[in-house]
Amino acid sequence: MPKSIPPELEWIREAARRALGPVFPVSESTSADRDFLFTAKRSEASRDLPPYYLIYFVLVDLLGFKNLGQFEKIS
Repeated sequence: MPKSIPPELEWIREAARRALGPVFPVSESTSADRDFLFTAKRSEASRDLPPYYLIYFVLVDLLGFKNLGQFEKIS
């Protein structure tokens, strides 16, 4: 569940959801290769992303994605 924000700012959360489109947190149905974290490579598209702390704010603080600790979110 996302952090509680004042009701008058809920429109910001909804705008972020619409802007991101179909982005969902990891669930039981999510799968990845066994060695994904050790073999993943950075894509060219990732070089155009905003700073990591803004992405963290939107995903974790605003939209309520679970933070699994250091090294869990990769570039």
